Amino acid sequence: MSRLSKIIGLSIVVASAAFISRVLRSEQRSATKNLSNKGSDENANKAKTEENEFDTRTQKMYKDLSMTESQKERYEASISALKNDWVKNNPNEIFDNEKLLSEEDKSLSAVLDEVQYGMYRDWAKKYAY
Repeated sequence: MSRLSKIIGLSIVVASAAFISRVLRSEQRSATKNLSNKGSDENANKAKTEENEFDTRTQKMYKDLSMTESQKERYEASISALKNDWVKNNPNEIFDNEKLLSEEDKSLSAVLDEVQYGMYRDWAKKYAY
């Protein structure tokens, strides 16, 4: 029974993290839409391009570091929360990749195991913008 309880508990945590990640992504998309509605189409396009580049890089990172679904979800939730805080506190500025990369290390240090984190440090040097 103890094992079943642990599995159920872990499933609840993973489902919660996935839900939070989706909600935060939705809020981020809304914030990006609001930014473009304010007449800053150029900034919104730049942000969208950078977001796409970061997403591509992130997918490669997931694969190269062999991150688990749980690790991916925790990392995405952390980054989404960071982006949302930025948008709230800096409504007229764009959260660009430079700012994101400076926070990526902190987020991943809490998510990855020691071996993966060492791999990430080498990987980040190779795939820096």
